[in-house]
Amino acid sequence: GLDGVTILGGASGNSIQGNVIGLAADGDAALGNGANGILIDGAGSTLIGGLVPEARNVISANGEYGIQLANPATDSTEIKGNYIGLDATGASDRGNTLAGILAFDTTDTSIGSGEAGGGNVVSGNGGDGIVVDGPQTTAPIIKGNYIGVDANGAAAVANSLAGLAVKGGASGFTIGGVLDAERNVISGNTEDGAFLDGVSNLNLYNNYIGVAADGTSPLGNGLDGVLVVNSSLSIEVGGTAAGQSNVIAHNGTNGVELDSTANRVSIRRNAIHTNGSGGIAIAAGGNGGLVAPTITAIGSVTGVAPAATEVEIFTDDEDEGRVYLDTVVSGGGFSSTIDISALQGEFLTATATDDIGNTSAFSSAFQVPVFPLLTREGPGNGFYIAGQTINVTATIDYTSTAPITSFLLTETIPAGWTFDSIAFVSSALAAVPQTGQGGPLVFSWTVAPAFPLTLTYRLVVPAAETATVQISGHATFDFGAGGIDGGIVTTEIVPDTAPPEITLVNGPSLSIECGDTFVDPGFTALDNGNIDLTADVNVAGTVDGGN
Repeated sequence: GLDGVTILGGASGNSIQGNVIGLAADGDAALGNGANGILIDGAGSTLIGGLVPEARNVISANGEYGIQLANPATDSTEIKGNYIGLDATGASDRGNTLAGILAFDTTDTSIGSGEAGGGNVVSGNGGDGIVVDGPQTTAPIIKGNYIGVDANGAAAVANSLAGLAVKGGASGFTIGGVLDAERNVISGNTEDGAFLDGVSNLNLYNNYIGVAADGTSPLGNGLDGVLVVNSSLSIEVGGTAAGQSNVIAHNGTNGVELDSTANRVSIRRNAIHTNGSGGIAIAAGGNGGLVAPTITAIGSVTGVAPAATEVEIFTDDEDEGRVYLDTVVSGGGFSSTIDISALQGEFLTATATDDIGNTSAFSSAFQVPVFPLLTREGPGNGFYIAGQTINVTATIDYTSTAPITSFLLTETIPAGWTFDSIAFVSSALAAVPQTGQGGPLVFSWTVAPAFPLTLTYRLVVPAAETATVQISGHATFDFGAGGIDGGIVTTEIVPDTAPPEITLVNGPSLSIECGDTFVDPGFTALDNGNIDLTADVNVAGTVDGGN
């Protein structure tokens, strides 16, 4: 068969814009050319498409490739803003038989761009979406494309193999870029998102692999998000600079997978999560056999990792790395001071990366316990009476299974108030404040108490106290790597200056007939509105109904 458009060696400066190549004029019905939609062989500076819809080519349903670029003399080709493998609406599959785009041993090829309207939609094709192949391939650019999805980046229109395949010794370029407009969406493909086979010196930065263009909606590739095989070397999947991390999620098997021959593949600061088999899978021997870290305790996040590696710590819903938290250097062990109070119930994981760029798999997940919860109940209805002793009850509940090695409760009491005694404690204390001591009061358990823990202590209120006051305090507990502060809990107590109110059941007066027996209808006594003191009232005297 023949190509739709052919430009051969010696030609230069041509533009192919606004065409429907392989479909009928309506942009819908298949009417494919027998070979390629477009073949560029040895020509220079060809522009295919453009930045505005009027320049867009629809290149679909052809018998071989949508676009084939061949020959090192094919240089400075720009492919922008086209629909390749779709109908003219950008929504329906009209795939080319083989790959959407093949660039073989070409020079300075740009597939997409960081400009508005410059990205291609390459989806629905019978092979890979985009193939970059050959050892003489130099300096290609792959930016801003939708690969395996529709023109809105919201629904899968799968390429039948990988979304992007780079192989055959191609080297020395970046897929994506640090700007939002340079990001590729590589999702919804039947096999891998990105397949890297026998290549070197590649960077994958800021791509969405397995999610829709909104960065969150699941749109996974059928196998791995990124698969690296066949002695591939010196590849960066994400990085440590701003804008370099990828989202790699919801793929059918692993987020990133390396075979035993892949080495110096650094996997840094990406959001890798919710993949079918795991986050990072490395066959024995891959990446130098670098061992994953082990997180051993929290307070500080501590653990062990190979010496002279950078340990990256993540949080996740399971055992991957959804959110990057911190990087620390391991000397055989590591410790990070990240604040874990906002991570209660989540899982921590870590990777290690050595000085030549090998990254380990994720560590086993370490769940951050839900911290003990302190509540406090002041004296009745939150009131005190000057000059008297009041009871304060602190209750601490803890439902996680992680063992606590020590526990403190520190209570700050108002100035001039003093500790009297312990009224009740549900688990034996190791140390208590002294009678007559002012605040802060420290109650300690050197052996973790049984939970829920209840402690009621008595305070002496100064006779001259008239102010509204606060008792504040916090629990401090140790999961094995230093004390963790559970946060301040404050209770307000106000002075009780109003006398109790006694209410007669039948009102303030009562009439009886002379000679009748008096029956007391009763009364209620309430303090501060709802503290029932009725049983504490003494009734004296009698009623003589005969006079």
